[in-house]
Amino acid sequence: MSHVQYPPGVSEVRLRRKQTHHPWGFRMQGGVEFGLPLYIQKVTPNSIAAKHGMAAGDAVLRIGNTIANGLSHNQAKMEVIRAGNELDFILQKGAIDLTNPAYQCGAGDTVDDSGAQFEGTLRHTEGPVSGHPGHAASNVQSRSFRILQMQLSEEEHAAQAQQPAK
Repeated sequence: MSHVQYPPGVSEVRLRRKQTHHPWGFRMQGGVEFGLPLYIQKVTPNSIAAKHGMAAGDAVLRIGNTIANGLSHNQAKMEVIRAGNELDFILQKGAIDLTNPAYQCGAGDTVDDSGAQFEGTLRHTEGPVSGHPGHAASNVQSRSFRILQMQLSEEEHAAQAQQPAK
C-alpha cells in the first residue's frame, strides 16, 4: 500500500492476481455517457475484489493513475484491461446509494472478472431464436455492440455526406 493519507471514507484498493484467467470479481457501472459516476455495482463473495475490501456502492475515483471523473464506461473498461494483473483503485467507500433508481440496471455495460470479459445489458430483438443447441439467446445483443453499431452507422452517413454529388 502507498503511504498517501486519504480523507475519511476514501481508500486505495490494490488487486493482484497470478494469471488473467482469474476473475477480479467485481462489476462496475456508470460513466460520463450515462450522466453517472463510475461505481462498483456488485462484488462476488470470496473474490479477489471482496478479499481486498471492494464493496457494492463504492464510487471509483481513480483507476490506476487515471482519474475516473469524466471517463466514459468504455474508457474505464480499457483502463482495467491495461492494468493487466495489477489493478489499483482509489474508491470513495459507500458513496453510491444503490437503492436509488438512477443506479439500478441500465447504467451502462459492466466490467466483470478479468476485465476482458464484459457483460452487457440485454434486450430482446424481434425475430426467430436460433434452433442450434447452445444458441438459444442469439438474438440478445450487448449494449456495447449496439453502441458500436450506431457509431459505425453515423460515421458511414457522415462520410457519404462529405462526398461530392455526382
